Amino acid sequence: MTIIDTASLACVAGGVRGQTSQERSERYRNLCTGPNARAQYDWMVGHMTPDSSEASGVKRRVVKSISQLCGWPMPAQ
Repeated sequence: MTIIDTASLACVAGGVRGQTSQERSERYRNLCTGPNARAQYDWMVGHMTPDSSEASGVKRRVVKSISQLCGWPMPAQ
């Protein structure tokens, strides 16, 4: 178990990246609008592994994140 004192916690900086509107729109352009974007997503779906799995492949949470961003269907378990 790790113990963090309040003095150390007060010095923590950072957080979630990609949250400004410019960064969100750039992420959308990069992941959703390229000429092969949907084909790449379909490939990722075909190589998806459960998040808890140690197997190599694309984690389910990554595919879910992209499907939510782009509005593409997320396959059933």
